[in-house]
Amino acid sequence: MNMPKTASVSLKKCESYQPEILSQSLRECLEPLGGMRAFVRPNERILLKPNLVTTPSGDRPACTDGDFVIEVARLVRECGAVPFISDSPAFGSARQVARRIGLFQKAEREGIEICEMRGSISREIRIDGKIHRLPVAATAIQADGIINLPKFKAHRQATFSFAVKNLYGCVPGKRKACRHFASGGDREWFSNMLVANALILAPRLNLVDGIIGMEGQGPVRRGPQGISG
Repeated sequence: MNMPKTASVSLKKCESYQPEILSQSLRECLEPLGGMRAFVRPNERILLKPNLVTTPSGDRPACTDGDFVIEVARLVRECGAVPFISDSPAFGSARQVARRIGLFQKAEREGIEICEMRGSISREIRIDGKIHRLPVAATAIQADGIINLPKFKAHRQATFSFAVKNLYGCVPGKRKACRHFASGGDREWFSNMLVANALILAPRLNLVDGIIGMEGQGPVRRGPQGISG
């Protein structure tokens, strides 16, 4: 498995999580890439992987917004595919965090499943001559495809948390914490591990929720000001 030498990027300004505005912005953002139909096919089971790191306190925008996730799910359904939502939070469960941010209730009304990352499957990948063998959640590997939905925010260990870092949530259970400690503060080791993990999972599409981002001591704590726009 090799990382593509080039990747297509599309940016679209969106100033609101209002469903009608968000839906239109997502469509316009995907249009230069061929629309959602370029990434999913009918009858496929597609994992939507948001950032549900933990139950946020106050108004900290630490998680991918629930309306953002639901609008992406609707686009997937329009293509005849079956979306489902899953993550492995640092604290609590995916369903608990989703309920706290309102995503669970929205998904329930839409008939969209939210499940935990289950099982563990080891995969190998060679990067720069080195073989990396990493366990990833069976839930992610067994999906027909992954659409990665990270949150735009700061991260103390990785500086920023975007598409590559968000896929770390597909590492099952307490193995995430083990890898954090295993890095021993070595950012290069940790970053290489994140890249290997992302290459193994190979998401079809990354859509970043940057309508409201978070700066400060991420992935959970924020500074005095959020990043918006």
